[in-house]
Amino acid sequence: MALAPLTRMISSCIAALNGLIYLTITASVLAVLHSALRPILILIAPRGWGAMRVAQERYVSVMSWIRGMLLSDLNRTKGSLHVRDAS
Repeated sequence: MALAPLTRMISSCIAALNGLIYLTITASVLAVLHSALRPILILIAPRGWGAMRVAQERYVSVMSWIRGMLLSDLNRTKGSLHVRDAS
């Protein structure tokens, strides 16, 4: 039980380090990219950002729908639960 926070911390550090590595790689590729391709990249970037935002909003929407369904199931079955005598 005491290892769970440590495992989460290590996983978060690894994810942050991976993000930093990918950011460095992306920056180096963009630095070497041909100057004629840079405007195209600038034109495409907002579309990718928009797709990411839509995906995040859809995820939040689906998760709240699932949470609502679980809570309604819990409330519906709450009255029908009966404790039986073990003897």
